[in-house]
Amino acid sequence: MNHLDIENVIIGGISTGAGVALHIALNYPERVTGLILSRVAWEDQPQNKQVQQIFKSLFEHVNAYGAAESKIKFNQSDLFLEVDELNPAVADSLLKQFDYQYVEETCSKFIQIPQDAPNYNREEWRRIEVPTLIIANKVDLIHPYRYGKLLSNYINNSVFREVPSKTISKELHQVRSKEVINEFLRSHYSEAFI
Repeated sequence: MNHLDIENVIIGGISTGAGVALHIALNYPERVTGLILSRVAWEDQPQNKQVQQIFKSLFEHVNAYGAAESKIKFNQSDLFLEVDELNPAVADSLLKQFDYQYVEETCSKFIQIPQDAPNYNREEWRRIEVPTLIIANKVDLIHPYRYGKLLSNYINNSVFREVPSKTISKELHQVRSKEVINEFLRSHYSEAFI
């Protein structure tokens, strides 16, 4: 933002991006005029042990087999098959991690990120004063619905919207997410601004 000479923004993110957006809103409140958090992956603590184990397995596969072969091996693992049965959209997202050009150089993120959190005190969420949209869906192992509800309970000026899970329909998830984001922007910001 400094480099682009942008004073303040409506900031948003999905999953890890939602954690980054929350972190920015908490630490640079003067730079944020609105907040959109979709499919939140954290409370005010590291991700749960099951999620940490899933990402640790990605890390171990990349380290053991390299980028190309690790995707094949992970796709055949019992852990992947279990996730795929519970939540195919999450399983698909996990496989895409292996396609990142620099996955071998950056795979430590699979250990570090799940063990961290955007902040460690949910009471700080009450300090957020800007209009906030929180989007969540059910049937999502990595982004539990309850995380979105929890944030909405602490952020006073928030609107909570449930959208269909990607597991049910990726297309419907995307369409409905865009609709609720547009509704939020129209209700809080001028047409000229958005």
